[in-house]
Amino acid sequence: MSPATPAAPGILATLRARADEIATSRAALGGSHAAHQALLERLDVNRRAAVRQGWTACMLERAGGMGPVRMLGIPPGGSVRVELPDQD
Repeated sequence: MSPATPAAPGILATLRARADEIATSRAALGGSHAAHQALLERLDVNRRAAVRQGWTACMLERAGGMGPVRMLGIPPGGSVRVELPDQD
């Protein structure tokens, strides 16, 4: 039996990593607008899918004004806002 292969990072995780690299200047200059736009578009895909699944009160949040952007909402039957799942 072969060892388990680690799961590939999801699309949202990959986009966040790219945006983080740019934000911390570990990446070559340029592309920051495109990386940020791709991240926002992915969050919108997740929001639309979550709404179809019954999530409510979906909103973008940036922790402390400088942290990573994330999409939060209240899941069906829930009462507390949590981060929406990535729709891989």
